[in-house]
Amino acid sequence: MEKRSFELIQNTPSVTRKVLTGNYQGFLRLKALIRSEHGLSSAHRNGTFSKGWTFVYMSNKYKWTTAGALSKTWTLVDINDREIATFSRAILKLRRIGMLEIHNQQTETLDPDFVALILLTCKFVHNTIKSHENHATD
Repeated sequence: MEKRSFELIQNTPSVTRKVLTGNYQGFLRLKALIRSEHGLSSAHRNGTFSKGWTFVYMSNKYKWTTAGALSKTWTLVDINDREIATFSRAILKLRRIGMLEIHNQQTETLDPDFVALILLTCKFVHNTIKSHENHATD
């Protein structure tokens, strides 16, 4: 897989399948086109120097925000600023990068495609922050 492509894979004892696939768009990879078996979605960085990402799911816009340059926590909000999820980076990075908590305000189960987009875009934010950290230490 080339560096402009990405995949989110579900790996269970009975099956391995690609949940989401896509490609980064543009020279700086500030945008992404995401495909699932149910359709297309898009994501983009909140700004050229921003570490947050915004994505669209079922015509609704969701935005990851970070608290600063060395942010250890970031938050996903909907268009009404309701908190959907939070991610806290691990202090000691032994085997995990952190913990993602999805806040389900609804009584029904969340759509698996929406959960997959949350996971994937959270990783986009993580990669963006890691890239900024690596450039700061160079």
